Amino acid sequence: MPQSSFLLFYLLILSTSVATAQHPLVGTWEMVSIAGVNVDGEKFNLDTTTIRETKIITPTHYILIAMDRDNGNWKFNRSYVGTTKFDGSKYYEIPVVSSNPIFENVKTDFDWKMVGNEFIQSGTITRPDGKKIILDKFVFQRSKIPPVADQKFVGSWEAERTGVKSILIVNTTHWMFIEQQNQKFSKAAGGVYKIKGNLAELTVLYGSENEKHISAEIKGQKINFNNLSYSRID
Repeated sequence: MPQSSFLLFYLLILSTSVATAQHPLVGTWEMVSIAGVNVDGEKFNLDTTTIRETKIITPTHYILIAMDRDNGNWKFNRSYVGTTKFDGSKYYEIPVVSSNPIFENVKTDFDWKMVGNEFIQSGTITRPDGKKIILDKFVFQRSKIPPVADQKFVGSWEAERTGVKSILIVNTTHWMFIEQQNQKFSKAAGGVYKIKGNLAELTVLYGSENEKHISAEIKGQKINFNNLSYSRID
């Protein structure tokens, strides 16, 4: 191979590998523990005995669902979805839809680091009223669930019709969605899934509803899910 052709080939391979490289935070994360200070200046320290939080981070979006332990059962606490921004050791979450309106206009300023298979997040969440939640150490562990080979369901999807707004985030292992009706929180759910042809069979592991299984029909750049038609937004 001539030297010029070899150089062109090398640069093509290099640019392709860089373009497809994933940020270390991309994936599904399960909370291990959290320590910080709440808006009233009180310290808190929680682990999975009292709260369960699962977060999906993609190159463009994030979504999370948190559940509280209530008399031995898991009860829905909160859900947020929004866009992500990575800048060196800084990580930002910009919320779009939340189960609690006060968290739709918060400003986040997080630092992140990886320690083994754990993602450690720290920083502040500033509410519109100026009050801050300080995260001293928020520890997540990467989900160990095997990825789904068929990736046609993977992506960020949005559905809108009069009075309804819903965002669905899917990666290679998990899915989550949150819905508002008339600008008020309606429901949220998430879990794992399997693909059979053009159908996604969704198992619900957490959320505000009592459903255990949901189906979604994949039609190219559209998805029929939750009685709505979703369009790809990334």
